[in-house]
Amino acid sequence: MKNDIVSKLRQKTKEADSLRERLTAANKEIIRMHEVCAQTRKAAAASRNQLVRICTALHISAAMELGTEDAEGNARVLTIPYIDADLVDRYDLKFQKDPVARTLTLRVTEKQD
Repeated sequence: MKNDIVSKLRQKTKEADSLRERLTAANKEIIRMHEVCAQTRKAAAASRNQLVRICTALHISAAMELGTEDAEGNARVLTIPYIDADLVDRYDLKFQKDPVARTLTLRVTEKQD
């Protein structure tokens, strides 16, 4: 009877050790996944910032090329229709770079259904 109790105690101790190891491994995995999420958030923020810079540069280029001088003569002004993201669904955009002239030629065509 005493041996049965000792045997059960050893078995339960092994089970507890096994569970403790699994818990430790799970906690390490959770920490690793938190680090991956943090890196992903950081990369997403950097990508967003880069996209904002590109869009701002595009607007600046358009205003400089197509805009008119304001009344004081110290700025270029360009008024364009509000940008509708649904345009992407209705039109195709193709562009060609000319690195020598440092220009970008845009070609917009209506999508064929």
